Amino acid sequence: MKKVNILSLALMLTLLVGFNSCKKDDDSAYQLKGNYGNADVLSKTFTGLQWVYAGSSEYDLTINDSRITQDVVDNGTVYCYMTTDNGASWVAIPMSISGVDIVYSYSLGRVDIGALGGSSAPSATTWKVVVLKSKAYSNMNIDWTNYNEVKSKLKLD
Repeated sequence: MKKVNILSLALMLTLLVGFNSCKKDDDSAYQLKGNYGNADVLSKTFTGLQWVYAGSSEYDLTINDSRITQDVVDNGTVYCYMTTDNGASWVAIPMSISGVDIVYSYSLGRVDIGALGGSSAPSATTWKVVVLKSKAYSNMNIDWTNYNEVKSKLKLD
């Protein structure tokens, strides 16, 4: 009987030591660095921008944005939103409204926006540019077409 109790005690000690010595997995390599909405995600509103007629039913405008560095161009991404109601709601572009396609592209220090197919310039003159310094943010479970969700999940101003 003593032999069974000693074996049981030895087994319990082995299990106890074994479980306590397990190391927690290090998931830090899979987590984004920095605080959301801090240094890695930048949001800025640009107002009063005017469309320029580019010919053949195309209107363009350029947003100069020094936050779009070569590192962002190479390793990050940029999202663009427009408003026609003073910021009460934001619409992601590219988008199409009333037969006009509004598209954008970005490069070092700038965002270029084009309105294609209209007989006059769109009424939107206020834009929001969200700069992500890492493409890892793009893989998050966020609906990037919904600025309110982007703002909430990334804790933007």
